[in-house]
Amino acid sequence: MKNLLPVIAYVLVLIIVVMLPASQGYDEFIWKLLIGQVYAIPVFLITLIISRSLSKKKLIVTNEINLKYRKSLTDS
Repeated sequence: MKNLLPVIAYVLVLIIVVMLPASQGYDEFIWKLLIGQVYAIPVFLITLIISRSLSKKKLIVTNEINLKYRKSLTDS
């Protein structure tokens, strides 16, 4: 699920951009998708970086807990 979060954010930004009104001449679907990329790609990259860093921190904390548990088992 953590890998889907950036993709979901990307799609949501594109949907929002397509729904918003545009100036005359720029109100075509393809043009809105093209301009939507300007907003969607940075959102995708930011959420990707955040989700990756959070998953690494979670992995580190989980590994530390496992090491402490194993150490307590061997000490007994």
